[in-house]
Amino acid sequence: MKVELIKVNGDWKDIPKFAGISHGKENVKDSKRLLKDLYKWGHMEPFEFVSFVWELTIPVFLERQILRHRISSKVEQSMRYVTLKPSLKDAYLPFSADTAKGEEIAEAYSRCFRAYEKLIEAGVPKEQARVVLPLGLNTKMFVSFNARSFDNFLKLRLNHHAQSEMQVLAYQMLDSLSVHPKSYELYKLYYEKHVSERRG
Repeated sequence: MKVELIKVNGDWKDIPKFAGISHGKENVKDSKRLLKDLYKWGHMEPFEFVSFVWELTIPVFLERQILRHRISSKVEQSMRYVTLKPSLKDAYLPFSADTAKGEEIAEAYSRCFRAYEKLIEAGVPKEQARVVLPLGLNTKMFVSFNARSFDNFLKLRLNHHAQSEMQVLAYQMLDSLSVHPKSYELYKLYYEKHVSERRG
């Protein structure tokens, strides 16, 4: 799994700045305080002015779960246009390959990959040959959430009911915000609400 924050559009400081228009204020004295208050009060409209873009390499089954949110934007490598050369290193193995379960999954992947390659060699169009590829195959994509919709994503995907692999992905996406000055204050809000409170 690869998770890389590649862009922050806007700055956390924009959120309290834009919220000030509600009260006819153009200058906010304590931006961090107002940011925290807006978040606590659930006044989330100004959070839509900041967004994040990640580059992800994740299994198809996780990509499908992101798609279900309908509040993100994504673009993905198309298996309709790209001829793949799939191998086990391009697929998700939930168990070690040297265990019985891991061996079974690895063999299933290998059968699918061989079938795909044979179909391509036989002249079957890529868009039809791809039907034999497994949901555990990694896909490459860019995904974007605004700060409001990402908060909702974390609420759902860091929940203990979420699939464990999805929780790992959500944690990694959240953690990536901690190293960017334009998103750090948002990272602290999200972490306190979605991680600290649940552990506490």
